[in-house]
Amino acid sequence: MKKIFNCALLAIALLSSCEKDEQDTGTQSYALSDESVLMWEGRKPGTANYGSLDVTSTEGILVKNGKVTGGSFSFPLSTINVMNMTGEPKGQLEDHLKTPDFFNAALYPAVKFEIKTIKAYTGGAAEGVTEGANYTVTGDLTILGLSKEISFPAKISITNNKITVAAELEINRFNWGMNYASNPDEPLHYIYPEIAIDFILEGNRK
Repeated sequence: MKKIFNCALLAIALLSSCEKDEQDTGTQSYALSDESVLMWEGRKPGTANYGSLDVTSTEGILVKNGKVTGGSFSFPLSTINVMNMTGEPKGQLEDHLKTPDFFNAALYPAVKFEIKTIKAYTGGAAEGVTEGANYTVTGDLTILGLSKEISFPAKISITNNKITVAAELEINRFNWGMNYASNPDEPLHYIYPEIAIDFILEGNRK
């Protein structure tokens, strides 16, 4: 009887330990809210165009022990919005950005980003860095079917079952083979290689 009793106690202890481990070390998913958005800006000599892209995610932002551990995100090119134009010029530019000159949305309907690692950011305040940045995010950015690793500082906060991730960065479109209007000797038909990105992701714990 004593042996059976001791076995029962051991089983209860093991179950309790498993439950505690799941609570303490389990991964939680934060579903993106409609407030999540990516802002972009493309520049050429003397002017610039800017707008937005929606953000979607099947798995959301993954958090373990209070720290972001992963997440994969899509930016559907069907949601390209040019914000500095109206009427016909706006529609023409939105359509042009979806052609093979730029994102070739017919073959590659979304830009994608997948988090690989997140480490503490120690670079301090600097131009082009989001105010209050506390982490460096590294991941694969996929454009035109080509994945390239990028890293950038971000401000990440988790409070009351909500998460916010904010960052600003620049990417060089030439690195993904987007070479339209790339000759600086033709200033009337030249677009700088850098694309400025400013995004905010907001999520609620599932």
